[in-house]
Amino acid sequence: MVPRRGATFLILNIIYQSVTGCQIEDVDSLEVKDLRREARDLKEVVAEQTLELRLLKKSMTGDGGDQE
Repeated sequence: MVPRRGATFLILNIIYQSVTGCQIEDVDSLEVKDLRREARDLKEVVAEQTLELRLLKKSMTGDGGDQE
């Protein structure tokens, strides 16, 4: 594996190492698939929560969005 030295990679590696105790290079493809699936699921939850919050705010302010 070619070592990556980008700032984002280094930051992610530090975070990952602090959480799991291993470096990103130690992760196998099955773990990568699981992490990608988890990231996708979390993004979906965030999107749903954002939509619900917007709808709640609109209902609280009475803004129906039907202004022309």
